[in-house]
Amino acid sequence: MRVFIAVEVSKEIKAELSIVQQAVRADASAGKFTSTENFHLTIHFIGEVNQEECVRIKGAMDKSAMKPVPFQLILSELGSFKKKSREIIWVGVSGNLEALYQLNKEVLNNLGNDELIDTTNNYVPHLTLGRQIQLTTPFEVLKEKLVVPEAVIPVESISLMESKRVNGQLVYEPIYRVRLSE
Repeated sequence: MRVFIAVEVSKEIKAELSIVQQAVRADASAGKFTSTENFHLTIHFIGEVNQEECVRIKGAMDKSAMKPVPFQLILSELGSFKKKSREIIWVGVSGNLEALYQLNKEVLNNLGNDELIDTTNNYVPHLTLGRQIQLTTPFEVLKEKLVVPEAVIPVESISLMESKRVNGQLVYEPIYRVRLSE
């Protein structure tokens, strides 16, 4: 199974992201847009694992959730990773980034002994709106005209998400969730 560790977001945050996504879609000629149900904030992508490896990952998540306390993030500006003529368009976060980076570091440290997991860390926290986007407007112009609402994302738990296809659609399903220490 293909897995990653993420912060799940509320229906309200998903609705806000969907509005921003529709505005991006209006300025795109092509692309693969994220399903509203799949919006999330990735802490660490892992990849293909078996059940035994899943058990180890869950243990690492349990250990990672012992130190951090719940915190808040805020949706911020539109961002992009450019790949040739296509882009990954996303919404970044602000707020308690120090706590988010610490959580990411805890997860990486606790997963570090597993040879299957790449612990190189070039972590840019974001919520992906779409991949392989071909914009009809230059990104900087789009970024200037789009207003991302400053909605609050409470970070109270982390989830192990499975990425799978259901009836041809990509679905991200939580298979394990652990609350951050209070």
